[in-house]
Amino acid sequence: MTLASLRWTCSLLLLATVLLGSCDAALFSKNSKVTIIDASNFKREVLDIEKPTMVAFTAPWCGHCQKLVPDYTRVAAQLDGIVKLASIDCDEDKNKPTCGKYGIQGFPTLKLFPPTKKRLPKDYQGPRTAKDIAAYMVDALPMGAKKLKAEELQEYAENDATTPKVILFSKKPTSSPLYKSLALDFRKSLSFAFLRGDQRPVQAAARIHLGVDVSDDKLPLLIVVPSRADSDDFDKASIKTYTGQLKYHELNAWIKQAVPEAKSGKAKKPATKAQIKKKPVKLDQNVDDLPEGANREWRVEEDMTEEEKQKKMEQLADMLNTAIKQSNDLKEAEADKSAKQPEQPASSDADSSAHASGSSHSSSSSSSYSSTTDEDGQVTTDRTASYSTSGDDDDSASSYKVSSHTQGKDGEDMSLKENLQRWLEGEQVDWSSDYADHFTSAQKAAEHLIKEDPEKAEQMALESEKWLAQYLVSDLEMMKLARDKGNEDPAVSDAKIERIQNMYDEINKRIEERQNKVAAKASASSDDKAAWSHDEL
Repeated sequence: MTLASLRWTCSLLLLATVLLGSCDAALFSKNSKVTIIDASNFKREVLDIEKPTMVAFTAPWCGHCQKLVPDYTRVAAQLDGIVKLASIDCDEDKNKPTCGKYGIQGFPTLKLFPPTKKRLPKDYQGPRTAKDIAAYMVDALPMGAKKLKAEELQEYAENDATTPKVILFSKKPTSSPLYKSLALDFRKSLSFAFLRGDQRPVQAAARIHLGVDVSDDKLPLLIVVPSRADSDDFDKASIKTYTGQLKYHELNAWIKQAVPEAKSGKAKKPATKAQIKKKPVKLDQNVDDLPEGANREWRVEEDMTEEEKQKKMEQLADMLNTAIKQSNDLKEAEADKSAKQPEQPASSDADSSAHASGSSHSSSSSSSYSSTTDEDGQVTTDRTASYSTSGDDDDSASSYKVSSHTQGKDGEDMSLKENLQRWLEGEQVDWSSDYADHFTSAQKAAEHLIKEDPEKAEQMALESEKWLAQYLVSDLEMMKLARDKGNEDPAVSDAKIERIQNMYDEINKRIEERQNKVAAKASASSDDKAAWSHDEL
């Protein structure tokens, strides 16, 4: 063999070695976030964990596998820690039994091992792009965090003292993939919850009940409420706030450092609804304790059961009837005293009726209104509305009176609450006239907000109507109960109950329309977004 032939042969051998070496090389580099598994660690890395794991069954010589590498690597980096992406080389002899066990007949085959105890895999049949794979993996994360409303924050933080709580305040309406993953990591020892931190009621609740300042510029904000003994009082000062990077590995490490139970993984059974301690609603036991002219006000509490709400309203209705009965003697005495005095002329309308069926019963109602204006434009207004019934026994008698005396220039001091009372009494109220300045400024502010931030305007309107509906329904239920117990006070008349019922129904209708509108926008927005913001709270 000549020297030239020898050199040519060596070149061919070298080329063949390079080519063979490149075919046998691993598909994924060592510094990628894709976990390389084989038969020896498949159980530990895939089957023994309860986190969404995708396994790519591949062969290094497969062209489609090589094409998958860039997108698969990108997803593994973006969702590092949140979910797991792994790969096994089915061309290696030691791995062939494992690949055969899962019925691998072509490359690449992608299988998801969901976060369940049995870890039964299912084939991924979607597109092989990074965006689609990422979205599929994110959807595999279970909902491990509870979504709270502002009025639920205090009870959640203070109840079940022995379980630490992780609470996230963010601008997102749903739990992020990162937060879902953390909740999955510590599901056996910690409780997770999240709230809309950009809502004013939530910010107020956090400040009052937790002593935590939740402002728009601090979002997202993560805190931990440590566990305590059942006998210990809730301590706001013990709450810990996370200040590091909003990344999975940093957050995971901080929770383990800040919460001792996170390391032990001690399982705790969640408190059932019956076990949750309810704070009793304090009621005035003696109606005489109320100062003269004072009123009771009560609202349905969110954490009360239906039975507790019903019982509470019955108690309050009884108290209302009792208070009226106890005041009858005094009012009748005042009426007798007035009857002995010369009647003063007044602009009023009155009607009375009487009927008998073995007993006598009469009722009367009257209302009067007067207004005077002095030379300086000072307006003095007096209004009186009264209703009374009398019968043979105390149970059949009741009385009701509303009076007001206001002074102000051109009626400026006329309160909105008083006009609402007038409206409920059936009077015509010229809202646009009495509150022209207020309506004008409010309208301008609303128009500005709608123009600058229509989504926020829509959200504020929805929150306001929900708040109003909550208060209306509690008043409505109590009025009905009082009416059912025989209370004939005009404040709980059928006409007023119907009026408030119609108002409540209308507000609920508007709430439903707004919620459907918001949901439609959110759905459209989520369809347009790329799946590349998963590693954030």
